[in-house]
Amino acid sequence: MSRELSERASKFLDVCARGDVWTGPIRREMIAVDADLARAGGGIDEALSRMVRFDGVYGGRVIPVSGGVLAGSLTLGCGARPALRRSSGGKLVFQMARHDSAQCAVVMSADGAVGCSWSTEFHPLFDSIEHLIEDCAAWRQIRGWKYVAISDFNPSLVVAAIGDISPDESASGESAKWWMEGGIAVVSHPYLNPGRGSSMQVAVIAASAQHSERAKKALEAEGLGDQGATAASLWGAVC
Repeated sequence: MSRELSERASKFLDVCARGDVWTGPIRREMIAVDADLARAGGGIDEALSRMVRFDGVYGGRVIPVSGGVLAGSLTLGCGARPALRRSSGGKLVFQMARHDSAQCAVVMSADGAVGCSWSTEFHPLFDSIEHLIEDCAAWRQIRGWKYVAISDFNPSLVVAAIGDISPDESASGESAKWWMEGGIAVVSHPYLNPGRGSSMQVAVIAASAQHSERAKKALEAEGLGDQGATAASLWGAVC
């Protein structure tokens, strides 16, 4: 809808079947719009069109999320009672997925960004639905890799410390970012909790014990050796 999927993401999406309970796609007249919101205008028509297009293309697909802040499973779609609302920050948003365990709502803004909402706010997580799918496809590619560290590192410092690691352009955007090379991955995501401000959840993941040791030594050399090790041990491996 806002960028073309890579071959990796396209293949990933192809195996994400629509669930049996999906009754979509939605129609424009099905979408609830508060009367005050409708009178205010300001992009309502464009937002409603985005909802219909999104649900028609992606609605009902069950997306496994192997890692990151949305680890678990997402069922895409606007739901049986689609509604458009305005966030506390003034953005037009709508529910675009159901998560199997997260307590927040997973929503999309009228400009296509994907985020979460705990009450009335919009907290951005991914630049677009395509960016979210690219991220999920990248996680799926490294299933079985072990977490080395997870913390609110400065991702630039971690990437510089490890060295010889390149951006994964397909999976990266303004929000979530990936670097991967030679059996080591560094992944940076906004936290689900808006209270964390600009802090990012950064994970260092390795394909083997040898790669894990290399990453640990690199972090230790930068004085980051103890940071994030406990969280990594709890997460274990990408599944």
